[in-house]
Order: sequence, then structure tokens, then C-alpha cells
Amino acid sequence: MTAAVQGRVRATPGAEAAAVLVALAFFGFGLWQNRFFFHDDAYISLRYAVNLLHHGALDWNPGEPVEGYTNFLHVLLAAGAMALGLGPEAALRAINALSGLALIALMVPAARQVAPGPERAVERALAIVTVGATPGIATWVMGGLEPVMLAALLLAGILGALRIAREGMRPGALALAAGGFSAAVLTRMDAAVVIAAVGAALLPVRGPDGRWMLAAGALVVAIPAAVSLAHMAWRYQTYGMLMPLTFAAKTGLPWAERATLLPAYLRTMVAAAPVVYLGALGAVLGLGRGLRDPAFRIPAFALAAQLAYVVWSGGDHMPGGRVLLVAVAPAALALLAVLAPRPLLMRRGMLLFVTLVTMGAALTAPERRMDTAAFMGTVIGRHIAGAWPEGSLVALHTAGSTPFFANDRLRFIDMLGLNDRAIAERRDVPKRALLQILPGHFKGDGAYVLARRPDYIIAGVSEGSPVEAGLFLSDVELAEQPDFARCYALHREGLPVPADLLPAAPIADREIIFQYYQRICP
Repeated sequence: MTAAVQGRVRATPGAEAAAVLVALAFFGFGLWQNRFFFHDDAYISLRYAVNLLHHGALDWNPGEPVEGYTNFLHVLLAAGAMALGLGPEAALRAINALSGLALIALMVPAARQVAPGPERAVERALAIVTVGATPGIATWVMGGLEPVMLAALLLAGILGALRIAREGMRPGALALAAGGFSAAVLTRMDAAVVIAAVGAALLPVRGPDGRWMLAAGALVVAIPAAVSLAHMAWRYQTYGMLMPLTFAAKTGLPWAERATLLPAYLRTMVAAAPVVYLGALGAVLGLGRGLRDPAFRIPAFALAAQLAYVVWSGGDHMPGGRVLLVAVAPAALALLAVLAPRPLLMRRGMLLFVTLVTMGAALTAPERRMDTAAFMGTVIGRHIAGAWPEGSLVALHTAGSTPFFANDRLRFIDMLGLNDRAIAERRDVPKRALLQILPGHFKGDGAYVLARRPDYIIAGVSEGSPVEAGLFLSDVELAEQPDFARCYALHREGLPVPADLLPAAPIADREIIFQYYQRICP
């Protein structure tokens, strides 16, 4: 390394300050465009958080230990924010908004590590704006789930790793890397993929004293691993499982079948995070020269690890590039590192192109309405909270909004298994339903559901549909059970859309048709 690379990075605050302001402007515009958006799965987190506040346990149904959430730290923070007086949706959005601000702020020192010197101030500014203007960031701040918080925590860890590579094993840099990564793995266990990649990127680094920094790479991984193991021990003591229940619920569909949706997913998510695609392309083109430089290798390994995880998982059924957002900052940093040594016009021209594409995607993104399942489930959850007898057992597929708004007056069976251990751990799972190919929608068990003798069954989609539609596996199997036909009667009723939901409504109708089955056998 040269002395300039080994030394501390000089700040050039003018261009960076302007970039932060532009990034914040686009970030604010994105929040406004997504002001009505809230996803049904966020209500799963909120049900756990509310039960923690009211009953002292992270349960989906009070008194029935099960871990149907994958965002432990996010749920704890939501419970804390609600304890301070914030409303449920506002609590999640406040946490996410602070995370979005942190993500933009952390890009400033991270970009300085990757492309130091006043002569690259414009390039750093473009990278900062690109991250802040990425449409998916604002989408998921308002959508209620944890990807923006996870992205910020992982960027903090990456920044710490970049500082270690440049400055050596300084306590502050190690604390930032280990602290950011530890909090990230408590937010989502699969953050370990990115953490391991960053640790691997640090292993062949020589410090300022010329020694190999094997201990640094090991510690950056070992400390978060120890935190994760402690969390696993708590999980086993609390729930009797080493992995989140959703891991069991979402496995079973062979990768070859999961991958059939991947091309369509990657194609439709370009507008949500264009820098991920352009950054990946730039990283591939820069592999020959860049791999020798830890300023490139660290974000590039993080980017590659997250993209490999997305390919393995088959993508996602949610909008806004949710699983790609972790890769946004690493992609911007990897591209910045690849272009930093190139001629002035080339590096600025290419980074400006990426920034303009991202800004164009942000400005042309449509105003997003409330997630349809969350909207329907909210209307239905409010209705059944008062209309159905207290203590009734309800089987359904929409595990977020309907149970959340029905509160603990009713108990629920999650027929997709995300919050039901018996369904999640089923092994002999046939592929027979229309929507089983969607991530997280593969499992079900009609015989088990019928054996639980639920008082009500909301088959199919959030507002209900006849089991004959065969949308989910439990529907198909229930329709084949003679006892189901004998003991359950289909009901239909019109529910008016409450006035407070009309501005966010994803449909034009002022009334929804609610279909459900009621048990008629003693």
C-alpha cells in the first residue's frame, strides 16, 4: 500500500455535505411516495412486540411459544418504541427512518475509505446520492420491515472493516465492525452470510506494519458469531429450536423450482435498486485489478455474498427489492473503488450515469398504496375482533394484519406454518396448490388444521376464498376431507371499507366481500 492509502483519509466536507442534502431530499420524496405503504408481514412483528408488552413474552398467540419472526432486534426496538408511546406502525417507521438516515450518514466515511483524497470528492458525493435516492430504501422505511435497519448495521460493520484494513487493529475500528455486525446478526440471522464474506475479505490484508491481519478477520467474524450463538441458546431455551421457525417453514421447495421465479424477480426489481445491478457489473469488470485492494474486496465480497443468498433463496415475493437492499451500499462502494483509479472523465461519467439512473427511478416510481393483504386483513381483523366470540380459534393464511387487529380476543392457526411448528416441520409436502411456488407459501397441512377443530377458517387469500380455488396446500387438502364438508359452512358478507383506510386503499371498491367457513359440528 502507498502512504496515502495507509494514512488517515482527509475529509472534503463541501461536496459531501451537498451530497447528503440531495440524498435526504430524494429520501424524503420517496417517503412521501410510499406514505400509504405498509406490508402485511410487518404486522407479524407487531403482534409479537405487542404481546411482549402486554404479556411479557415474544409469542404469536399468548401463552404458545413460537418464533415466527426473523427480526429479533427489530421487534425488541418496536416494543420499546411503543412503550414510549408511539403507535405500532409509527414505531416501526420511526426505527426504519432513523436507520435510513444512518445509512446515508455512514456512506460519507465509508466512501472516504474507498476513494480518499480531495480529487475524488465528486465521485464520493455521487455514491452518497445514489444510496440515498435508491427507491427501495424509502419503500421499506414505510413498509415496516427491517431491511433498511439491517443495511445500515451491515454498512457500519463494513466501514469498521475498511478502517481495519487501512489503519490496523485499532480499538475503535474493531468495535465498529464487531458492534455493527453483532447487531446485524441479531436483526436477521442470515446477515451471517455478508459478515462471513467481509471476514474472508480481511484475511489476506497486510496492516500498516506489513503483518498479515488474520486476527482481525477472525475477530470480525468471531464476535458476531458468539453473539449469534448466545441468541441461539436463548432461542432453544425459549422455543425449543436452534433456528427461527420460519427457516423450517420456508424450506422444502427444491432450489430448481425456487429458481424458476428468480429471472422475473430480478427483472422486476431493477427499478427498486438499480445500483445493485450496475455495481455488480462494475465489480465483475474490475475483478482483475480490484481484488488486490481491500477497499474494493471488502464491499465486493459483501455484495457477492448477498446476491448469492438471493439466488439461493429464489428471490422474494415482496415489492421494493427488499432482499436486495442489503447490497445497495456495498454495490455503490465497490463501484466507487473500481472507478477511483480510472481517468477523471471516465470515473465521473460512469458514476454520474449510475446516479442519474437511480434518481430517474426514484422520480418515476409510482405512488405505492397499502399492501393488499395488509389492507384486506386490517378490515377483516377489525371486523372479527367484535363479531366473533372471544376465544374463538381461527385458521388462516394471512398471519399479519388479521391476527394483529383481532388482538388477543381470538387465537389463530397460521396455515402456512410461519407461526405454527407442526406445519413448519412437515416433511412430506406435496406440490399441489397454485401459490406454493411463492417463497414462504409452500407448506400447509389440511388434516392437521381440521384436527385442531378451528371455529372459523379463512381459506385462500386475506379476504377469504372457497377451498375449491386450491390456492394453498391446506385449502387443497381441506377440500378433500369429508369431515370438512360435513362440519364447515361457507359464509359471505360485505364489509364496508373504514373511512380511515380509504386514502391508502389499493382497490377502488368501497366494500370487500369476506368469505369464511364456520364450524357447524359440535
